[in-house]
Amino acid sequence: MKNKNLRIVASALVYTLVLLFIILPVFENAFSAQTNVKPKIQIKKHGSWQKGPHGPKTMPKKNVSKIKKVSRPWSSRTWAAFITVVVFLIAFAVMLKLFISERKKDKDSKKTKLYRLFMSFIPAIGMIAVLIISFWSKTYYHKINPIMVDFKLFGLHVRIAYYGIIYALGFVITYLWLRYSIKNKSLNFKLEELDTYFIYVAIGVVVGARIFEAIFYVDPWYNFFWWKQGFLSWSRGWRFIKVWEGGLSAHGGMAGAIISTVIFCRKKDKSFYEIMDIIVLPAALALTLGRFANYLNGELYGVATSGNWGVFFSQAAKAGATNTPRIPTQLFESFKNLLMFSILFYIRPNIKKPGMLAWLWVFLYGIFRFTIEFWKDFEIIWQLGKVNFTVGHILCLAMIGASGFVLFTMISGKKLGSILPTTDKIKRKPKSNKKKKKK
Repeated sequence: MKNKNLRIVASALVYTLVLLFIILPVFENAFSAQTNVKPKIQIKKHGSWQKGPHGPKTMPKKNVSKIKKVSRPWSSRTWAAFITVVVFLIAFAVMLKLFISERKKDKDSKKTKLYRLFMSFIPAIGMIAVLIISFWSKTYYHKINPIMVDFKLFGLHVRIAYYGIIYALGFVITYLWLRYSIKNKSLNFKLEELDTYFIYVAIGVVVGARIFEAIFYVDPWYNFFWWKQGFLSWSRGWRFIKVWEGGLSAHGGMAGAIISTVIFCRKKDKSFYEIMDIIVLPAALALTLGRFANYLNGELYGVATSGNWGVFFSQAAKAGATNTPRIPTQLFESFKNLLMFSILFYIRPNIKKPGMLAWLWVFLYGIFRFTIEFWKDFEIIWQLGKVNFTVGHILCLAMIGASGFVLFTMISGKKLGSILPTTDKIKRKPKSNKKKKKK
């Protein structure tokens, strides 16, 4: 019982962490860039003080004596968003307490299931409520600095970005989740084997994400794969291995994680579906944080809005054209990943077939992202009438088709599923020590 309570408390902490990471940038935008009003600057000119609109970069240093920015109080919208977060956190804590007390009496009662339902979906509902409050008929300017720490160490310029920290945080959440699953006897691993497996997964995710970025989302400097834009030179082509220059594909990360897990299971004689059914939950949280990191970087934004809501991203500005507000699809993708976690966390006790939870994760991800892709500002590779399709659409269709086929065979019990790896088939067969007799 203590282990179950610890698990619930850990889930509450993870929920809180996710909400804070998602909400804080919205507040920062609200504080720093809610309106077009420029801060008042005081300029000393000819021995007298005058007010002017110019910033310190456009003024001569000799004329600048003191610069003051006028601080603005929180707007009613910001207060509404903040109060919404507090209310939903309190509601989640109350529901968690009720769920624990009711489960002690009867874990299969209707009240227990109802409390579990509310506890699972309160974070996702709270996030979408905050997004609606923040962006309803409101435009923002993206002024978040993606660099968290910038300093010099022994003459070297060190820059630590939020993206890298959050990406690492996703790995930490996954590792702690798997470690707890081992202690809870839900994962047949030793702690030493977990460390080895995590090395496999970390390498697989980064390499897979980078390769998919190079193949499907190639930029002019990703010319290692000649069939896309032409092979230019070895020096330019091999730049795709420089992860610190940016560019990681979520689809590639998933493929890399699956391949590395298959390799590990075959070498260590482990159950593939047992691992995947557990890892999909922390993976959803990691992707939630990952999309939030994209918002911090001001990248992967959506198409232009009607103009009365959205975010002005500096990277979207084009020479000779007026910058328009964009749909913050990063935050909506972050929400869909959190919603996936809520759905799977709620239905997990009712799923008994090995691998079904993992394939359902793939199916939901494909469906949700396929929908959001229509509002993302990506290169169009195919048009069907007035409908535009991107690379993300094609990859999501592959995910939907494969997972839908497998889920159909699992639910219907058709023999078609026998061609796919089951829990035992993914294991390596032990080698026989008997020598063949010579005839």
